[in-house]
Amino acid sequence: MQCVPEGLQHLTALKRLLLAENCLSAVPSLAGMSDLEKFTIRKNCLETLPPVMPGLATHCDKLCLANNAISLLPPSIGDFSNMVQLDASFNKLESIPSELGRCVALENLRLDHNEIQTLPSELGNLEALRYLDLSWNCLSEFPAFMPSLTRLRRLSVGSNEIEVFGAHFFELHRMSMCI
Repeated sequence: MQCVPEGLQHLTALKRLLLAENCLSAVPSLAGMSDLEKFTIRKNCLETLPPVMPGLATHCDKLCLANNAISLLPPSIGDFSNMVQLDASFNKLESIPSELGRCVALENLRLDHNEIQTLPSELGNLEALRYLDLSWNCLSEFPAFMPSLTRLRRLSVGSNEIEVFGAHFFELHRMSMCI
């Protein structure tokens, strides 16, 4: 499927929208779909996301953007206040907007297999975060905000360019798995 059928936004009671494994090059209009809880658009041909995704940010708790060619997450990603899971793995992200730090309900964050060089310190506000995958990126330093993530249990940072982890790595007392 290369485009979404017209009128999709009229399905206002829809809870889950799975548009995976297509040839979509744009996110369809989701205006009016304020009950949408899960949106999956992985394995498509997306290069960009719309600057604002009305309707989606209100109730969406699971957002999967994996396996596309997205190079930038819009600052409006911070409007997803109820989001507990974000998968933006296997894209072309070079940076992460600081606004992601406003998604304080986030528990599971996958940013692996991108081209991320640095992370904003605002990610230290993600106090509910339990799983963070940063593997296969271009990080050269272990993020100093990590000790702020007191609920973090699993962390993947392998296959980066990190040579020195620093003292803040040893402040991750509750970590059960680190790769």
